Amino acid sequence: MKGYLSSVTLSKFGLGTIYDDINIIMTEGTINNYLLLFRYLYYASGIHLRLSHNFNNDEYPYTLIKALGYENNLRGYDYYIIDGQHFIIIKQSLKYKLLSASEREIKFIPLEKFRKIYYATYCEIFFETGYVYNHNEHPTVNSMENRLLYGGGIGFTFSSYYDWVFRLEYSLNHLFESGFFIHLGAPI
Repeated sequence: MKGYLSSVTLSKFGLGTIYDDINIIMTEGTINNYLLLFRYLYYASGIHLRLSHNFNNDEYPYTLIKALGYENNLRGYDYYIIDGQHFIIIKQSLKYKLLSASEREIKFIPLEKFRKIYYATYCEIFFETGYVYNHNEHPTVNSMENRLLYGGGIGFTFSSYYDWVFRLEYSLNHLFESGFFIHLGAPI
């Protein structure tokens, strides 16, 4: 759990002709940083950003304004879908390793290279903040757009095999809504 991860995606929608209804360019990027602070204490931080521009100055098609609650999540807002053309998410977590990477062999698995299971467990505290900007002119019933969102909580993480992660989390958002959530996959 040491290192960096970054990615950038550039997407173009529509051909850009004068007869084209859709002429949108979108860029999305992620930068994550993972640090070992002490022997069993880890810090992770990440920023995820999406910017887009509609050259026709029209409203965006609904399928192109998916922001939070689809592939991109802000912990504490698990029950919400928040749409917008642009968004930013900043995530931070502090993890303590409860059980170091251990190995167990399962004899009934026929392929030898898959018989050994590696696993580790962590306890974590986290804080995440985000903002979704939606400038479509239609009236919306979603009060989460165009405002600062933040949430935090505690969690227990079990990781195994190569990148299989199982998380149990209790989180709280800016509305003081809280919940216990089960997730598969790494948050940062």
